[in-house]
Amino acid sequence: MVRLAVDGLDSLAEVAREPPDPVLDDLMMPRLDGISLRALLIRDSYGVRWVCMSADPRLVTGLGVPIVAKPFGVPDLFAAQVASRSWWSKWTNHMGR
Repeated sequence: MVRLAVDGLDSLAEVAREPPDPVLDDLMMPRLDGISLRALLIRDSYGVRWVCMSADPRLVTGLGVPIVAKPFGVPDLFAAQVASRSWWSKWTNHMGR
């Protein structure tokens, strides 16, 4: 199932209502940007995988998070989701979860 959120705060509310797998968000969202949303998802221990999309993927270079560059197609999204599984597994092992 795919759910739509209109901005970062709406995304956070949707995750709180029913955590999806994964969260796909834009780096540049109104009211709460993608990096801040990710930090809140981690802080609040929602346990959801995260994939970021951006028209300029260089903005998240070095964060070590899965990213898909806009515009993207289904194969690109699938590859990012696979990468998010690997990233999530490494992160949860590192955090002892």
